[in-house]
Amino acid sequence: MEMKWLEDLLALVRNGSFSAAAADRHVTQPALSRRIRALEQWVGAPLVDRSAYPVQLTPYGQEFLGLARETVSSMQAMRTDLRQASSQAGHQVRVLTLHTLASRMVPELVAPLMRLDASLAVEIVPSVQGVESHFDELDGGGAQLLVCYSQIKPGIRMKNYERRIVAHDALIPVASRAFVEDDGNCDLQRSREVPLLRYSPFTFSASLLERLMSQIGSRLVTRAQSPLSETLKALCLRGLGVAWLPRSSVIDELQTGVLRLVGAEGFHVPVEVCAWRRTELSHRRAVCLFEDLPSLAEASEPSERV
Repeated sequence: MEMKWLEDLLALVRNGSFSAAAADRHVTQPALSRRIRALEQWVGAPLVDRSAYPVQLTPYGQEFLGLARETVSSMQAMRTDLRQASSQAGHQVRVLTLHTLASRMVPELVAPLMRLDASLAVEIVPSVQGVESHFDELDGGGAQLLVCYSQIKPGIRMKNYERRIVAHDALIPVASRAFVEDDGNCDLQRSREVPLLRYSPFTFSASLLERLMSQIGSRLVTRAQSPLSETLKALCLRGLGVAWLPRSSVIDELQTGVLRLVGAEGFHVPVEVCAWRRTELSHRRAVCLFEDLPSLAEASEPSERV
């Protein structure tokens, strides 16, 4: 359960409609609706009577409302106290990023800057939260910088953020050397069945690959799935199938031959890695770190092709 779900419910009660609550929460109406349904699934009971206008709570929702208000109020008060205490140390920069980028990409980006400034402290926080949650963290001060793929955007809040492209990467199909040599079911154009190590549905990496997966079609047979590329990589190294992994995360394995590319360049999905910060960010060290990150020329949206 995420606290933003409780905040969404309070906004819905306060505004009386999904559209008004979505505007209040700076998200799209479908996103807010999905989050309310996720809360209802977590609670195990319907909280909102969607047939009424203005929107009303069910008896279960009325009973749950008091706890939601108390929880949100207590958590916000505690967060304020803790952030005020930690801000006194001001030199530490909290960088929120995707699990996929936390293991190699982000450390490689910040390490040279940390060597130049011995007083700079960086906390790298991997996250599997949804897109809105990433920018909620920046808005609320839970992190100063966000490093993610360029396809992740803050929606209607775009004007509140500054971004810079800091690296280019690609999701590429790979399999272990043993799997390629022993199994042979790695031809993405001709094999009847290709064992696939897939990203879990609704994850961001899955959305990046959605069009390509549909083009390859039923020849891909799911053997395992996970929201984390590190998990898929571990399964891939054990010879269980083909996985689309960030090139930056498998450079060493490709060089040593432990992993091999399976498929032509047309099966690669290029991505740009971006850093984001609030335009009104007052954290001096974080602003300096953001400005010192590499800045690559803006590129067109990555294409997906077969």
